[in-house]
Amino acid sequence: MSRWVPQTGVGIEMRDDRLRAFCVRRWGNRRRLVDRLEISGLEQWGPAECGRRYRQFLRRNGLKNPWTVVALPRSMVLWRQLQFPASLGNELRRAVELQLDTLHPFEERGVWSDFATREHVGRQRVAWPGAAAETPEPLQVCVAMAERSAAERLAGWFQEAEIPVSQFMPTTALFLGLLERPQIASPASAPRFFLQVGEHECE
Repeated sequence: MSRWVPQTGVGIEMRDDRLRAFCVRRWGNRRRLVDRLEISGLEQWGPAECGRRYRQFLRRNGLKNPWTVVALPRSMVLWRQLQFPASLGNELRRAVELQLDTLHPFEERGVWSDFATREHVGRQRVAWPGAAAETPEPLQVCVAMAERSAAERLAGWFQEAEIPVSQFMPTTALFLGLLERPQIASPASAPRFFLQVGEHECE
């Protein structure tokens, strides 16, 4: 039932001393950008003024406390992929935690992190005699990390601006999630290319 009820969320990106907010409405499997806000000169205006303008943006769209995702800048995030036996099951989180400090150059426990498994885990055949006909493929685990001190400074800015944040997410993860959506995915044999153009750089 809820999939047929319009749901509205806000995405926020901070880049080049600018804040961009996008109000997106979802109805079933369809999404539509209904409004946007851009504030240039964040240092000049300060968190309080930026927060005031953001709340005006919410009121303009009839929103009070929507689900709000902040995209962490690509330069702030490390992205690693790990592989684990499929038999780990409920121990997967612990296995990732044990490897975490080997994946980044910061001090021990100096990162915010989260991980997700790829959903297209299948089964593969084994060729040697007497073996089971098929075995589970290893789990492919994507780990995103941001330096804790930098992430806490960013979170502190949003607290000072009185902008509630539901979730921080790496920009990279947003891109990968978009590219893997079935309705826009290209055939497996076709290469994928994604370009993000900023004012001073391309990724």
